Amino acid sequence: RPRVAVLSTGSELVPAGEPLGFGRIPDSNSVLLAGLCRGWGAEVISATAVDDDPDHFRAALAAALSADLVLTSGGVSVGAFEVVRQVVEGDVSFDKVAMQPGKPQASGTLTAPDGRRVPMLGLPGNPVSVFVSAWVYARPLIARLGDWSEAWPSEGLPVAEGWRGPAGRRQFTPVRIGAEGVSPVHRLGSGSHLVASLALADGLAVVPEDVESVERGDVVEVHRVTAR
Repeated sequence: RPRVAVLSTGSELVPAGEPLGFGRIPDSNSVLLAGLCRGWGAEVISATAVDDDPDHFRAALAAALSADLVLTSGGVSVGAFEVVRQVVEGDVSFDKVAMQPGKPQASGTLTAPDGRRVPMLGLPGNPVSVFVSAWVYARPLIARLGDWSEAWPSEGLPVAEGWRGPAGRRQFTPVRIGAEGVSPVHRLGSGSHLVASLALADGLAVVPEDVESVERGDVVEVHRVTAR
């Protein structure tokens, strides 16, 4: 099984279940990514958070390179203190992808101490972006590493409750699947910070880049979010 190391970045993060201080938030991303990867058949050898100090991230990354795949969250945007970008830019490509959520993405390979080239995916920091990006990019990569099928079956389902999408970006909306069709799990649609709503999601509805809204009765492509 592919061995995966997960690094969630952010000085504001506190381990799940620990008391929160001012300006701190729970580290949901490492828990989320580890659970998804295990569901896809990978062995998660570590899942931890690291602060925004480049030296701390560099040390955590060096330890993570014993894995077959490194997944990071956060630190990949265009700000002045994006720790993942600070440490690995030049070895890893940082791109803006026409998708919502999940616009900033990073990908490439890093050299492990034993000389192996280890793939790395740098996902955005907001949890819905992490969830969507993991399904779209990490899932097929893990399947490739495990020599499993990369297929992600989809089906056309009617819309029970409409929503809007951003112009020029492919939208992946977490939806519930009901008797009348699909509806967003949250009234704000696929807002990248709406982590609690993910527990209600049965699938991701895909709205093409040239479609700015879907209405009741329209048919959308839906990928179910279940283990492989």
